[in-house]
Amino acid sequence: MRSSILYKLFLANFLTVVIAVAIVGTATHLSFTRGFLGYVNQLAVDRAKLVSNRVEQAYLEHGSWEFVQRDQRAWFHIVRSSVEQTSSDDHPPDADSPASDLTGGIIRMGLVDSQHQWLAGYRDSRQQDMLTFPVRVNGLTVGWVTLASFQSVTGEGNERFQNDQLQAILGASLVVVVLAGLAAYWLARLLLRPVRDVTHATHRLAAGHYDSRARVRGRDEISQLAKDFNHLAQTLQRNEQMRRNFMAEISHELRTPLAILRGELDAMTDGIRPMTPKAITSLQAEVSTLSQLVNDLYEVSLTDVGALSYRFQPLDLRTVINSTTDAFQARLAEHHMHLRVQLPEQPVMLSADESRLRQLLNNLMENTLRYTDADGEVEVAIRREAKQCIVEWQDSKPGVSDDLLPHLFKRFVRGTDAPLWPGMRGAGLGLAICRNIVEAHGGTIEASHSLLGGLRFVITFPCL
Repeated sequence: MRSSILYKLFLANFLTVVIAVAIVGTATHLSFTRGFLGYVNQLAVDRAKLVSNRVEQAYLEHGSWEFVQRDQRAWFHIVRSSVEQTSSDDHPPDADSPASDLTGGIIRMGLVDSQHQWLAGYRDSRQQDMLTFPVRVNGLTVGWVTLASFQSVTGEGNERFQNDQLQAILGASLVVVVLAGLAAYWLARLLLRPVRDVTHATHRLAAGHYDSRARVRGRDEISQLAKDFNHLAQTLQRNEQMRRNFMAEISHELRTPLAILRGELDAMTDGIRPMTPKAITSLQAEVSTLSQLVNDLYEVSLTDVGALSYRFQPLDLRTVINSTTDAFQARLAEHHMHLRVQLPEQPVMLSADESRLRQLLNNLMENTLRYTDADGEVEVAIRREAKQCIVEWQDSKPGVSDDLLPHLFKRFVRGTDAPLWPGMRGAGLGLAICRNIVEAHGGTIEASHSLLGGLRFVITFPCL
């Protein structure tokens, strides 16, 4: 993590600031060299054009350059008068303050004749960057007014000034880059701290430590990732605990009938118990119990993964209820239990698998037979509300506690600890299978306390 994301994030922020500083520094330098100096030179060019016009007038008055050669003050008088004219054009005249040339145009101007021989003013007229403005009299060029650029006249001072500016820019840029580097490193560590927490927790979770949790910091996307990770870890921890409980409960449920079978067979082998038809019947009962447990485990595993086959077709729910309750009349009478069935007169049609619905109702009836006291009651009612088909199943006492009620549809959970009828042991898988069958039909099943003292199941299916 330190050599990848942290490095990349720090480098991205740092390079962004460095590039921004370089752009600002370059733009500042170009603005000074090309903008400010260009502006100064342009003012000098405008003044030089005005001087060339004044020189033309002076040449017409004297007829030659002799007046300049004889007295250099004549040249400075011409230049001076042009400065005063420019100042009077830009500002109201002020007799108390002499006109000034802030651009240095006076010292940068010179005058040469038609043969490029120096006459007055700035002397070095051989520079390649020298600007010239012709002095024309009667269509003939009698000389030129020359103008040296600002850089060439003040080369040493300009270079020193530019160096000072460059050093200031570089110093400020260095400070900004250092501060940006520190800020980028701090920001990268701040942003990656919660990521490191999630990464560390993920490594622990991958190693089998399902109690690992990531620290939640703030409310951003990374915090949401930490919350989702914690939820995932909690789910895995719960599933691991359920798996361990499942294996322990399976071992316990299988051990009981196997222990009975082994004890019975050992007794017969040792001659302690004779092999009578009654003993064989007892062995067959244990084998049936073991087979039923294995079948229930197979059924619940298929329903959990959705691999149980279903053949949906339209059917009348009343027909399935009648046939199922009729099949249990003898066993209900054996345990002195009274059955009441309330069916509507109109058909209650739904799309379902008839065999799976019978399995659902059989499991509910088996649950009632196992956990309801003798001389108890069972009520089954069907009604239709809007587009829903509702089945209510109620039995008499004993009931279940409020703490156990939400867990009835989990594996290996029995509804009561009351003694069962002889030969009627249960593994606590029937209601788990019922829930999966109901959900496969797009319905719901809920358990609550019954007015008869036992349990009340409300099953809801979508109707046709």
